[in-house]
Amino acid sequence: MGGRSVILSPESVKSEWVRREVEIALNQEIKGKRVKVLPILFRKCDIPSFLLGKLYADFTDPSNYFQALRIILMRLGIESVDKIIKKYDIQINYRISEIFIEDIKGKKAIYRELARLQALRDGARTYVETFQSDGRIDSFFVEPGEIERIDNEEGFIYLYSNFGKILKKSEEIERKIECIYHDTFIDEEGYWVRHPSDPAIHLKIMLYFPKLRPFKSFKVKEKFSRYESVSRFKAISKVINERPCIIWELKHPDPDYRYKLEWIW
Repeated sequence: MGGRSVILSPESVKSEWVRREVEIALNQEIKGKRVKVLPILFRKCDIPSFLLGKLYADFTDPSNYFQALRIILMRLGIESVDKIIKKYDIQINYRISEIFIEDIKGKKAIYRELARLQALRDGARTYVETFQSDGRIDSFFVEPGEIERIDNEEGFIYLYSNFGKILKKSEEIERKIECIYHDTFIDEEGYWVRHPSDPAIHLKIMLYFPKLRPFKSFKVKEKFSRYESVSRFKAISKVINERPCIIWELKHPDPDYRYKLEWIW
């Protein structure tokens, strides 16, 4: 994959030469020439308007160093990111994700997450949650803490938030995340992807379908690098509050794997 990074600092954003080079790369990206521009925030400055909305690596906050490094390595196409840098800030002790598809056309879905996170080092204060959608996602809410920024990159949305405090090593925090998906489940074949990213002990996914439009069949897969197979974690179906539901539990999932639930309406 072709790519170009631009180092952002108070000096570089004023440079006409830097601006010209970045605009050329962005034009090539728009034309589909697979030149990806990754801004790297080296020192605090105003991000140029033509780079707003781009995924960027922020090295201005020392507590965010490994997350920023993770972004660069992922952009380079390195799948086993955390095994290379050998550094995690957060462990997911438990996370339940509930997805409520609200209408029979699949045009709106409500996402609710309750997670218990544990700091693996002193000083952990921020967290990045990754969402994937073929449609649009908005109305983000986190508690406790607040949203710092949201990046949208080729169907992936990166939600950067803080905990509202600095965690000490081994300290736990329970938090909620909510958002709304639009036009995401409108096709005859739907899917939901979960990429743990951080070490996790127990993940639970509960996908609720409209009463008047249940699923016909479903299957679960897992993928590492380019290799995909049937998942070793089994999913079951139940009826909860008169709504068809698929329940998928992943115990000690690998943070380098992507787990995918597929169904046919």
